[in-house]
Amino acid sequence: MTNLPGNPSAGDISGFISPELWRKLSSARSFADLADGWIDLCRANLELVLGVVPVEIVVAFNSAEGANRHFRIAAYRGVDGKPGATLTQVVQRSLVVRSGVATTNPDLGVGYVSNVIFVDDDLKGAVGVVLPTADTQRLNLAMRALQWNAAWLAGFWRGEQYRDTAETVALRYGQHASAALMSCTDLEAGATSCATVMADDLAANRVTIGLVKGRHVRVLGSSHTAMVTPKSDRVHLIVDAMREAVYQKVPVHFSGAGSSSQTATESHAKLVEGREKAWVGSWPVILPDIADGVIVVQVECNLDQCLRVQALGGVLSELIAPAFGLQMAASRSGFHRLYRRANRAMGWVFGLHHTRIKAICLLVGAVFAASLLIDIPYRVTAETEIEGLVQRAVPAPFDGFIAEGLVRAGDVVQKGDVLGRMETRELQLHRFELQSSIVESQRKIEAATGERDLSEARILRSRMQQAISELELVKNNLARTELQAPFSGFVIDGDLSQKIGSPVKEGDVLFELSPLNQYRLKLKVNEKDIRHIAVGQNGVLLLHARPNSLNEITVERVSPISEASDGENYFNVEALLVESAQDLQPGMRGVAKVKTEPRSIFWIYTHPLWDWARLLLWRVSP
Repeated sequence: MTNLPGNPSAGDISGFISPELWRKLSSARSFADLADGWIDLCRANLELVLGVVPVEIVVAFNSAEGANRHFRIAAYRGVDGKPGATLTQVVQRSLVVRSGVATTNPDLGVGYVSNVIFVDDDLKGAVGVVLPTADTQRLNLAMRALQWNAAWLAGFWRGEQYRDTAETVALRYGQHASAALMSCTDLEAGATSCATVMADDLAANRVTIGLVKGRHVRVLGSSHTAMVTPKSDRVHLIVDAMREAVYQKVPVHFSGAGSSSQTATESHAKLVEGREKAWVGSWPVILPDIADGVIVVQVECNLDQCLRVQALGGVLSELIAPAFGLQMAASRSGFHRLYRRANRAMGWVFGLHHTRIKAICLLVGAVFAASLLIDIPYRVTAETEIEGLVQRAVPAPFDGFIAEGLVRAGDVVQKGDVLGRMETRELQLHRFELQSSIVESQRKIEAATGERDLSEARILRSRMQQAISELELVKNNLARTELQAPFSGFVIDGDLSQKIGSPVKEGDVLFELSPLNQYRLKLKVNEKDIRHIAVGQNGVLLLHARPNSLNEITVERVSPISEASDGENYFNVEALLVESAQDLQPGMRGVAKVKTEPRSIFWIYTHPLWDWARLLLWRVSP
């Protein structure tokens, strides 16, 4: 926030209650001197009423000459030595339309306010201010404050034109009263001093200044009296007169000779009861956003003097209003200021202004409340892959070589279909060799038996029996050279077409098969969500190959073993399809959502953040 050069800093109360500033204002002999002193007091007034420090203030003559065409600058406070372009345009616009103008620049967060100065329907000039706020309520208060403060400038012009008129006298009396009010740091002492000065200038018997807030009336000070006794009958009558003027919001006067204003005057009549030359008048002092002040003047004089006091009193009440507001703001305690700001905030919230913003805030609040109160099933999301319910391996039946491969991964086979063949040439040669060995052994056994060589015959029979066993094994291997499908299903792994003639060992897996229409699902659940998963929970699966179709699933098993992937730990969860589809195949991937216990919408979307914050706090805590 930018302070005005040569002015007191924000929060410095001594600036606006300084008697020197008021003497400078009251002793001005030219409009330039008056404008220069007026800017200092106007700046203090705006700072207290609005709570912000003006960035620029300008006082201008109405003119068709000069560089700005519409006005000449009489006094200015700002950072560049001359008014900015936007402030110049606002003041020019105010002079053209002959009324107050306020505008904002939301991007810069500033507001521009200008008000005109009239003297007997003659447009004399304008005052403008730049505020570091775009709040409409504050700009409206600034417009009213400028209108009050401009009364000093209008009074000077009026005094220059009618130096010997009642307005000139009122201006001088107003300067005296305002200087007396601001010369004391205490509100009651200032009110007493102001009342005494007004009583001396008006030749009044008694002047009383009070404060009315609702039904409560507080007498601040009375002329030539150090202390006011609130329980006295005279003070009670004055308090009733104050209420009468403030409630009607118009000046009220009553004369013992019978003349009175066209308003309710019952309380005022009691103050002059039985005295023909007695006259009493009350003027409300309307203050912005705080309690209303009221001035009660009691005199003993003839009718002409009463009319003079009546004319002067109306002008005086307007002239001391800015000083009254400044002194009221300065006398508030910190707690009272906090209360007033809270009260203003409540008025902003529950008042009739800014309905669009309030509607949006109300809608956001309703959505937030609904997210806290409405529970929906929390669904855990997991990457999913389809696997066969059973996977059967087709191994090599014996050591040998690949002769032929008839299927490959992805083919559908029926039970008994030939998947591939093993090489049989070596087995056939070995069979012929064994058969020849058996025939030769029989011949030798017969020869040994004929020669009665029984021991040789037994050895030969043992060798022949061994050859017969080997022959049975060869025949068995020849019968298994064709690799057949054990059941109908998919070939999920194996392609012998690229391995013709390659040697294999007995037990080497050559093919893997999975049965048709019998699948299980493998879900990769993040370790952060595994605590929500339980056997028997239901969910839905959306496959990349079938984005228009949802499949219902049921959790079958939760694996206690985790595996790392992409820097995260995942647990494998097995699930089954509730209804199997015909066009599914092992290896298809998709995204599954498992329904868990109901949770609030707010928790569902924010619990990752809370979990992260708890872990971070636990990690850094001692």
